[in-house]
Amino acid sequence: MSKKEISVLCIEDDNPTRESLVRTLSYKYEKIYASSNGHEAIDIIENSDVDVIVTDIRMPKMDGIALLEYLKEKKITIPVIILSAYDNTDYLHKAIDFKVEKFLNKPIDINTLINSIDSIEPKNKNSIDTKEVKKVVSDMSYKVLEMKLQKDLGYMDMNKLYEDIDTIDTNLKTLVKNFSSSKQ
Repeated sequence: MSKKEISVLCIEDDNPTRESLVRTLSYKYEKIYASSNGHEAIDIIENSDVDVIVTDIRMPKMDGIALLEYLKEKKITIPVIILSAYDNTDYLHKAIDFKVEKFLNKPIDINTLINSIDSIEPKNKNSIDTKEVKKVVSDMSYKVLEMKLQKDLGYMDMNKLYEDIDTIDTNLKTLVKNFSSSKQ
């Protein structure tokens, strides 16, 4: 049986539950990350390619709701499945406000969890990286400002101007090509 090319981040403060989740999900999915709280999870999210987050709602240090707030604030759009042993409607309402994919009650029915993960459309692995776009646009903006300043001060070398325009044109074409291929 081949594994699905999906990476899952499991955030659970209860060690036996987390280990069981990781062990079980690792049979089905290519990469499983594990964390015991939201703070550890942020480090994994920022440094790894996570497709789906499965998180407990009540944890020490940083709970699931605070993690959702962080994701929203940073405009990180990774689908989230909430696990909870509590039938607290406040948590459910907050989870709905953050547009989580699923809210599952503990004890976890592993088939329901797997079906929930499978139902999530994974992000396109070839999609353009937002950080890459921001860097290219920032570099181009800086170059245009530099060129304008040189022109205003009368220091513009026409050969350099044409080289800079070619560089900006190439970067824009690459950006558009990458964006177009990510839409397919």
